[in-house]
Amino acid sequence: CAVLPHLRELVESIEAGLEDEQSKVRTITALALAALAEAAAPYGIEAFDSILRPLWHGISAHKGKTRAAFLKCIGFIIPLMDNEYASYYTREVMPQLIVEFNTPDEEMKKIVLKVVKQCVSTAGVEKS
Repeated sequence: CAVLPHLRELVESIEAGLEDEQSKVRTITALALAALAEAAAPYGIEAFDSILRPLWHGISAHKGKTRAAFLKCIGFIIPLMDNEYASYYTREVMPQLIVEFNTPDEEMKKIVLKVVKQCVSTAGVEKS
């Protein structure tokens, strides 16, 4: 993958956007990180270490499109993880996904279903 040699620098250059005061900046940053994780798959989890905490905080703190973008991002990062970490993060994100699936927003439901699909198809993630 052509992005791998530059992945850490790319992630580090935009990670501050996850905690920006403008919701559009946070949303676009999360979507950009999701695209980088997708392009790097199945490698590159080390490059995303620095964003896991702000990403996780954002999933809990934000609403609407911003939360959807953060969920989409974690959905692309979990498959890059080792089995143990993938299982842990999947268990932790499932309650958020269940809450969001119960909203009337059809776009959010599509994102939730995609994240669930990505998580359950990841090695190390079991149905428990």
